[in-house]
Amino acid sequence: MTLREGYQTTGIQNPGRVVDALHNALVQSSPPAPGEDPVIRLFPAWPDDWDAGFKLLCRGNFLVSSSFANGNVRSLEILSQSGSVCKLINPWPDKKVILLRNGKKAETRSKNILIFNTKTNELIRLAIRE
Repeated sequence: MTLREGYQTTGIQNPGRVVDALHNALVQSSPPAPGEDPVIRLFPAWPDDWDAGFKLLCRGNFLVSSSFANGNVRSLEILSQSGSVCKLINPWPDKKVILLRNGKKAETRSKNILIFNTKTNELIRLAIRE
């Protein structure tokens, strides 16, 4: 923290920027253009040789939990806290993805951008179809 106006005043800007940079390296949920819906992207700026895991809130009120090891996404869960449409860049390109809704197999998707409806407080687990 910085001392701007004496020893009794401190700034939180620098640690806040560090947290923002870390959050954006792990997950981004910005819209591709102004006025468009947000798209969740996992580990967009994370080094392939660093293992990581997180549970962070994304735009659309999605609580996203994911882990990353050996250059690949290992697990992915999305808790929809408001029940809206979720758009997610497929973390496993060119692979079929299974959506498990509240523990039950629901559907399989295979596009580069996965788009699916959610319900309030629905837990969606995504996995590679073997």
